[in-house]
Parts: sequence; structure tokens; C-alpha cells
Amino acid sequence: MGFLDKLISKEAQEKIKATVKSAAEVAEEKLKEAAELAEEKKKEASSQSAYSPAQVAADNGEEYSSSSNAPRLVKKHKEPIIPFTGTVGSDVSKNNSVEYIEDLINKNLPGIEIKKNVNISAANAEPGKKYVPVDLVLIKDSKPVLALIICSKNKYRLYGVINTMNACEEKGLPAIRFFKEFENKPEYVIGRIKAVANF
Repeated sequence: MGFLDKLISKEAQEKIKATVKSAAEVAEEKLKEAAELAEEKKKEASSQSAYSPAQVAADNGEEYSSSSNAPRLVKKHKEPIIPFTGTVGSDVSKNNSVEYIEDLINKNLPGIEIKKNVNISAANAEPGKKYVPVDLVLIKDSKPVLALIICSKNKYRLYGVINTMNACEEKGLPAIRFFKEFENKPEYVIGRIKAVANF
């Protein structure tokens, strides 16, 4: 019987080794497939999120031109931003909305009046140029002090946005953008507004 035990034991060991080896090969193959699938999804996602000015313009009914006659910002605001400590947060849950920014301003900047959806360019609009409404215009002491456009990161270069910001700047009204996809922490939003509006 001892011989049979050894034979079964040896045979069982071989089966166990073969089963383990087979399972390891199957697992390795599944891992390779999963890695390839993950790589394909990563490539697909990056190609979809890649910024294409021509595609964005086409999606928004604009004709894209990479020539020098494409609008450029007349003023880029690069003021140093100091996060405003002690900022009161917003009750609006979506930090990518106009209402969120408006709520932050109302809670943290007393004495500032806000006008929404202001058509800045109506009086001086040039024929053939596109414009967008300014989401928020901040007013202090009855004087407009800052224009805010809240837009997607793939739309901030649209001609309508650039033309509107330039129209504001030409009227002496600083204009800045906030991107919906960014975190827009309250202390950053208020700090940036204070830096650009200089109050």
C-alpha cells in the first residue's frame, strides 16, 4: 500500500502542478487582455479629450482659421493671486456653475452688485463678429469693475468668447474666465476676483 500511496501522491502532485500551471497561464493571458483593453480605452479617451480648435469651432458654428487674423486677447490678466483666507463657501453644490460663482461673490464681497447675462458688445458690435453674453458683471459704487465668463475648457478660445473679452477690455472693463471643469475652490475664485478687480 505504501507504493500505491506514493504513486497516487506523485500522480496527484503532477495533476496539481499541471492545474496550477494552466491556471497561471490563463490568469496571465487575462491580465494581458485587460492591459491591452485599458491601453485602448486610454488612447480613446485621450483622443476624445484632445483639444482641437478646428473641431471646437465647427461644433459651435464658427469657422476656424489658424491665420493671424484669428482674434487674440488684447489683455491677459496675470496678476498675482493670493487665495482669500476665510472665504465663506457656497451653498450651490455644482462648483462649475454661474450660480456657484455668484453665490461666492454675494457671500464674500459685500457691496458688490452683480448683473447676469450682460450683452457687452451690443453697442459696438462689429458686423460679422461673434460675441457671447458675459455671465456676470461685477459692479462697485455704480461702476462696472469686472466681467466674468464661465466656460468649458474646450470653448475658451472660441471667437465669440475672445471678441467679448476684448470688447470689455476696450471699454476699460477687465474680463476673465473661469473653467467649468476646474475645482474653483472658493478661496481661489475670490482671490482671483479681488486681484483682477483690484479690491
